[in-house]
Amino acid sequence: MVQNNIERFKNHIDETLQLMNDKNSASALSTSWSINSIGNYIQHNYSAIFSQHQKNLQVFSPLSTIEDRKILGDYLSIRHIIDNLVSNALNYSDVTTKISYEIKQDKLNLLFTNDGSPFSKDELAHAFEEKYKSVHSNGSGIGLYFSNYLANKINASIKLSNIGNKPQSALTLKIAKSFEPDIISKS
Repeated sequence: MVQNNIERFKNHIDETLQLMNDKNSASALSTSWSINSIGNYIQHNYSAIFSQHQKNLQVFSPLSTIEDRKILGDYLSIRHIIDNLVSNALNYSDVTTKISYEIKQDKLNLLFTNDGSPFSKDELAHAFEEKYKSVHSNGSGIGLYFSNYLANKINASIKLSNIGNKPQSALTLKIAKSFEPDIISKS
């Protein structure tokens, strides 16, 4: 188990460094992500990890096939950003992390909210700076920096805020417009 986590972390760092150096990933806007596949990815990869830490993970319910939308952006970059935001939520939650979403026009906001201490003013101001670590951090200080770098590279964004005195990270991604036929015909 520990060896698997170490290997996964090493692969994550190697892929992130490759993405940062890949000049073409900003134009790689095709992906196999959809809103449902993001929820499934998080549920599949993190439910057991949250349970091992005696914490709860609540992931949004799947959409119907008609309501589901494709995500526009580089698959690996989006995966690395999601991994970092979920990992941070796990590390800083007391017990529960809730992952929800909202759709606004052609944007998907993935919301990572947990029941830990709210972000401080210093954390909100400096969290995306290279090697920034809050006094509560046991991390390296590069996770949010890399995630923000990748988000900017694929025309996405990350925002940190406190909602109802709870810390929330929001990842905003472009989504494909839903199919709306110009003409509806019946036979």
